[in-house]
Order: sequence, then C-alpha cells, then structure tokens
Amino acid sequence: MALASLFLSLQLAETCRILREREGEVAEGEHYGPQVRRTRFEDLVSLICEDYVFNDRKSQRRLNDYINHLTSYFKQLRASDITTAKIGGLRSEADLALPDSSAFRPTC
Repeated sequence: MALASLFLSLQLAETCRILREREGEVAEGEHYGPQVRRTRFEDLVSLICEDYVFNDRKSQRRLNDYINHLTSYFKQLRASDITTAKIGGLRSEADLALPDSSAFRPTC
C-alpha cells in the first residue's frame, strides 16, 4: 500500500510540474500545440507547392530550385527546429561552396 501511495504522489508531482511548465509557456506566448511540434520541413514544402499550384504562380520552376537546395539541409527537421542560427549555418555553407571569384559582392 505504501508503495502505491508513493507512486501516486510521484505521478502527481510530475503532472503538476508539467502543468506549471505549460502554463509558463502559455503566459510567455511560447506554447505550441502537439500538431505544430509535429510539423516537418516536408509538410511546409507540400503546403507551399499546393499554394503555387492553386494560385497558378509563374515561378514554380524557381520554387523547385529553392526547395531542392533547402531540402538537402533541412530534410527531416521539425519546422520548429528551423531557427535563425540554422539558416545562418546554411548561408555559411553556401559561402564556403562558392568559388573565390563569385564571393565578391559589390556594394552600392
């Protein structure tokens, strides 16, 4: 009986901790539901592709070029894990891949 009581009190303590954590996230405006947390880069790609087809955009071929480039870097990532730092890392890798002559960027 004492073991069951201990187990229930530990469960209650863990539940209260999670509840306080979620309440804090909601208060700070940082709580995302489980559906948002499951959204992956591929889901975003399919949404934008559907949008391009639905709105009959002329730049679909260009979009495919962008998607192919980004997929190699963000494939299988959750959308919430795509941060400014990761995008900066992508830009750094792209700069490293450029030949020296194309690294020149004129300033206006």
